[in-house]
Amino acid sequence: MKKTSLILILYLGNDENEKLINTTLLPETDNLEITPVGGQGKEFWVFGKNYENEQRWSEERSYERATGRVEVSPVTTANENYFLNVMQVMVKTYNQELDVQRIDAEKVVGV
Repeated sequence: MKKTSLILILYLGNDENEKLINTTLLPETDNLEITPVGGQGKEFWVFGKNYENEQRWSEERSYERATGRVEVSPVTTANENYFLNVMQVMVKTYNQELDVQRIDAEKVVGV
């Protein structure tokens, strides 16, 4: 399977129709590990424990819903690891996400 730096997350609950496109520019693809974490009983999994989210008000939208998260890590760790992610949020039916390119300069990296 080809390694990719693109993560697509769809949210379709409660009449919502949204998607998030995350493009990871650092770490570079050859040093990139993307790991899904979660699933039933691990929706808010952190350090071996599921911290369930409680609804605080009577409104349905008053609490976070989740099925998990995505972890982005370098395959080879170092004393300093740099991360650069671009997140684009849009309606699910919109298929014209922005072209994302990393820009390298002498002392900075950007998008």
